[in-house]
Amino acid sequence: MENIYSGNYFSKTAAGDYVNAFYKGYELGDYSNGEECKKSFLESMDFLHEFNLNMTRRYSFRDPFLLTFKGFGQEINDFWFNCFNLGWNLKEVYEEKAANFVDTGDIYLSFLFNLLGNAIRIKKASENMVNATALHDTEKLVENIAVICRVVLDFNSYKSVGAAYNPSDSTFIARRLQSDSSFMKKTENKELANRKSEARLAAYKHLKYGNVQTAVQKSELAFFSINPRSEFPGVENIHDRANEGYSWKAVDFIQAPFALLIGSLHALPDESFGYRCSKNTTTSRGKLLDAVEQFEIDETIKGVQDLHESFKLFDEMGLYCFYAFSVDLSAEHWTKIFSVWYEIPINLMYGAGFMWVDVINWLFYNPSSVPNGDWGFFTVYLIGDFLMRFFYRDESPAK
Repeated sequence: MENIYSGNYFSKTAAGDYVNAFYKGYELGDYSNGEECKKSFLESMDFLHEFNLNMTRRYSFRDPFLLTFKGFGQEINDFWFNCFNLGWNLKEVYEEKAANFVDTGDIYLSFLFNLLGNAIRIKKASENMVNATALHDTEKLVENIAVICRVVLDFNSYKSVGAAYNPSDSTFIARRLQSDSSFMKKTENKELANRKSEARLAAYKHLKYGNVQTAVQKSELAFFSINPRSEFPGVENIHDRANEGYSWKAVDFIQAPFALLIGSLHALPDESFGYRCSKNTTTSRGKLLDAVEQFEIDETIKGVQDLHESFKLFDEMGLYCFYAFSVDLSAEHWTKIFSVWYEIPINLMYGAGFMWVDVINWLFYNPSSVPNGDWGFFTVYLIGDFLMRFFYRDESPAK
């Protein structure tokens, strides 16, 4: 006999029915991202079942590997993002309700009045629960439990509501002014709010990176484009490099493998899987850094959006990076490199110009002038690009 909980995709099991029942009973669709959260949660649970089936039936680890990256880039990524936004909305809604309570007595009496006002609804839900229990209808039971939860938890201050009928009351006037102020704050001009956010971000970057950012914004990052530059910020400080005493931090060592991967695969031809792997990883890392900056200036929602955009690229990253090492840099490729004596010299002839650019970039940048002050990542990136030129060549670099 099939297990009704684990023998099928989650959305088609009894547990999936309970989720839908609770969603319906609590009326989560009234809240922003409620429907999206439920849908993405069911899809993420279905993905876990699909992954379990894939692991059971696999012939190799190729499919589980690609499926893992797909899940983290799509279903699981959408689940946490949508449900975080739902939670954030619930938090704001209930914080606003809580702020309207005048005192403890107001909370107690408002709770009682709410129960009295919803007495018929509570009675009906209770009767439905009794009937559902007798019929072993767990789905109906869960739905009515959710109805009662919504009634018990979601109520307003009776004083705030009642004061509307006594506009001469001074407490009403004070609350009305507070409410109007809150309304104006929430409906503040969006463009002005964005400018404030951008100003905070600019101030944060100025404090963290100094004046380097303005110079960098004038052109592409040298270590992302691998193109010769006509100007090198920090050239006047070449001889001071040894005295700067750059201290490698834990984050530099954490980033090092990614920098080596991005730098080395960037050296492959544009149409290769390796180059696309490098490009997607670079973009994902950029969004991740944007998220960190947003969190540090308390722009939580924007930070979460950047995280979601960063993780969204995991699907393509997994696909391209897998084929980069199984096709572009396959065992046959390495066998040819080390078995034919002239392969490496030919690679050096093709890559000499790029290797020269790597050396020039490292010489003319320093920890104080490198983009975003990311000297550790920058150094390992160049090492990866430089080393890969020994083992791979782009025979049609002019595009």
